[in-house]
Amino acid sequence: RAIRSAGRRCSSAPRRTPSSTPSASSSFTTMCGVTKRNSSLRTSLRVVEPKKALPLLQKAIQDSDEQVRLLAQTQFNQIIAGLEGRVKSLEADLATPPRHLNKLLLLAEQYHEMVYLGLATDETQTIYLGRAIELLEEAGKQAPDNTAVRFLLVKCALKSGRLDQARAGIQFLRKKGWQPEVLGPWEAEIAFLERDWELLATTLRKLEAEDATPGVLRGPMEFWLVTTGAK
Repeated sequence: RAIRSAGRRCSSAPRRTPSSTPSASSSFTTMCGVTKRNSSLRTSLRVVEPKKALPLLQKAIQDSDEQVRLLAQTQFNQIIAGLEGRVKSLEADLATPPRHLNKLLLLAEQYHEMVYLGLATDETQTIYLGRAIELLEEAGKQAPDNTAVRFLLVKCALKSGRLDQARAGIQFLRKKGWQPEVLGPWEAEIAFLERDWELLATTLRKLEAEDATPGVLRGPMEFWLVTTGAK
């Protein structure tokens, strides 16, 4: 229900209505424009991974043209149905032993994906992340050295505010040879969430010194280094 509500929130947005009845020529022009837009939307969706198409669809659902709205809503519902179907299928598979590692990890990924894509309310986000962490902890017991399990666990723990668990996962991945450009931003996020400005500055300086700052962090990093007095 929480996932379905995401589509309903989009479709219930205010829509523009024409101020007057268009002439025959303007109707033809409008029809051609709509056809072109529908074709462009279909083309875009064919070349984009379905999950990555959701932000585009959520905007298209609010479009002023009904045909665009209907096309977007249909595509949106199909993607959501696919996500829901995979979750139900995996939960059913795991209801009876053996509980295979790959299925535990895949189901945890599905729950994380629904949160990442903004398809959960605040309440269900907590439930989804909690379920994902539960599955990953079980997977971790089966395969203690599995980095894919620990990687996703760090992401879920950070999102749910379990900072000690996230920190432990980061340390595990560091021992496995993971690079600072992957782990550093997570450490900076933990320092920020804990309001430890000194640690935040130290983490950012370390990233800068190692030339490991991801491009997306360069602007914010300069700001925080100045703000914390590190520059």
